[in-house]
Amino acid sequence: SLPLSLSFSFSFSLSFCLQAFGQSFLQPDINVFRHNLQTMEEVNAKCKLYEKDLFRQMMLPQFLGVFLQVLIHKSHDLLADEISLAIYNMAAVDFALFFSQLLPQFVISAVELTDEQKQQLAGNFQQEKDLPSFSRNMKRFLGDLRYFHIVNRCLPAGSVKL
Repeated sequence: SLPLSLSFSFSFSLSFCLQAFGQSFLQPDINVFRHNLQTMEEVNAKCKLYEKDLFRQMMLPQFLGVFLQVLIHKSHDLLADEISLAIYNMAAVDFALFFSQLLPQFVISAVELTDEQKQQLAGNFQQEKDLPSFSRNMKRFLGDLRYFHIVNRCLPAGSVKL
């Protein structure tokens, strides 16, 4: 076991590095995004990054949020399969947490959706844990969310209460 001061220093450094890493996913350069996503997945494969308490408690919601937004807006559509796999790998660490807290928090925070649409999105995501089913459900979820955004934008102003 590490001494408390060294452990704190390591945790602070890891947190800082992950935050900096996370910022790179907000950049428009798809090559940087691809490289950093691959690196993050490699670190997870070797060191079980997604299982670390620091990652799960502080960084997981942020990374999931960024990756889901990228998929929703199709800003890096060429990497959709790789991003979906990363989301799956993060969720697989604790599916119960993903389905009961993380996904509902993301849906609740979604703008331009009615409460009814948010409930429908959260309720329609099947809690299947194998990769093909999870990926299929993720694609349906993202498609439904995009559809709701389009419908709500096309309706006359004031006709949808957000």
